[in-house]
Amino acid sequence: MTEPKGVGRHFDEWAPRYDAQIREMVPRYEEIHDTLISLLALRPPRRFLDLGAGTGYTIHRVLEAFGGVTATGLDVSGEMLQRAAQRLYGMDGRVELRSSDIVEPQIEGRYDAIASILAVHHLWPDEKRHLFSRIWEHIEPGGIFVIADYFRPASDRLLELYRMP
Repeated sequence: MTEPKGVGRHFDEWAPRYDAQIREMVPRYEEIHDTLISLLALRPPRRFLDLGAGTGYTIHRVLEAFGGVTATGLDVSGEMLQRAAQRLYGMDGRVELRSSDIVEPQIEGRYDAIASILAVHHLWPDEKRHLFSRIWEHIEPGGIFVIADYFRPASDRLLELYRMP
């Protein structure tokens, strides 16, 4: 019997193609990030945490938009983190990348803004509850948590109403 490869290994294998393929798979990928930046602009963060940082695209967008912010990115895939380090090269002192599974995230300190873009759908419901409780422990009063992900609509009628192109 073949052993499942796990999320980390899956993303290690996908890392070389991820940036191109995610834009094909998620038609409004750029819009998701534009919306994140717009929301953060309401109260620009000083410390930003990206859960499931992948190739560093989200962190790059945040660091470009807000000059005074520092960012931490957590990801379970070493290959994704290597690509993030390449993308974020030259932003030393403003970014820290760490290997950490968001099932049991190793979060240190408090953050003004925490985001997870297309990562939480990999978790089981009890793991999501645990993650959300950890976020609550590490977000500053008045801080913001932004999640953009796949969710199954609660009914077929909602699926029909919100069908995306």
